[in-house]
Amino acid sequence: MARDNTKWHSAPNPTMPPILKIDQFDSAGPTKAVFGCRTPAEVFDKFLTNIMLAKVVIHTNDKILTLQNKYKRQNDPTFKDVTLMELRAFLGILIMTGARKDNHLTAEEMFSKSLGCPFYRSIMSERRFAFIQRALRFDSIATREERVTHDKFAPIRNLWDQVIANCVANYEPSGHLTVDEQLLGFRGRCRFRMYIPNKPAKYGIKLVMAC
Repeated sequence: MARDNTKWHSAPNPTMPPILKIDQFDSAGPTKAVFGCRTPAEVFDKFLTNIMLAKVVIHTNDKILTLQNKYKRQNDPTFKDVTLMELRAFLGILIMTGARKDNHLTAEEMFSKSLGCPFYRSIMSERRFAFIQRALRFDSIATREERVTHDKFAPIRNLWDQVIANCVANYEPSGHLTVDEQLLGFRGRCRFRMYIPNKPAKYGIKLVMAC
C-alpha cells in the first residue's frame, strides 16, 4: 500500500490494459549484419571500421606534422605519428572512462599513480594520451575552408555520416523510443557550439538521442 492509498500487486491485473502494445516493431533489434559477431571488438568494428579509422589516422598525422616543429625534442616518442592500432587503443581508453565514469577527470587524474586506474597507464603515457587528444583530426585541413562555408559541421561531417549509416545498417529500432536532448558543456572553439542561457552549462554542444 502506497502513502496515497494506491494498492500494488505482485501479480498483473488482467483487467488493466498493457502499458506497451505488442506490434510488428517488437522483433526489432540487431540486424543480420551483426549476428556473426562474438566479441565486443567485432561489434565495435561494425560501427567504426578500420577503413574509417585509417582516414582519421591520416588526418591526425597531418596535424602531428605541423605540431612536431613546435617541439625541440622532435625525436621524442611522445610526438611520433599515430598508428591504427594506437588510435584504437586511444578510443579504448575513452570508452573505458565512460564505463568507469571517469570521463569528468583530467588526464593527470586519470593517469595518476596514486589515484588513477592502472588500466590507462598500461596502454600509453599521460603525455602521449594528451598529445593524441590535441592532434586528433577527422577531416582534411586542405579542403576544410571551402567545405565549412556551407556546412558548420564540416570538420567531422564525413565520419559522422558514415557512423550514422552503420547504425542504420546494424540496428533496427523498435516503435518504443524516447527522444531527448542534452547540452554537453563545452567552452572550446567549435563552429556548432550553442548558447542556451537557461541551461546550467550555458555553452555547449546539443546532443539529440533516442533510447
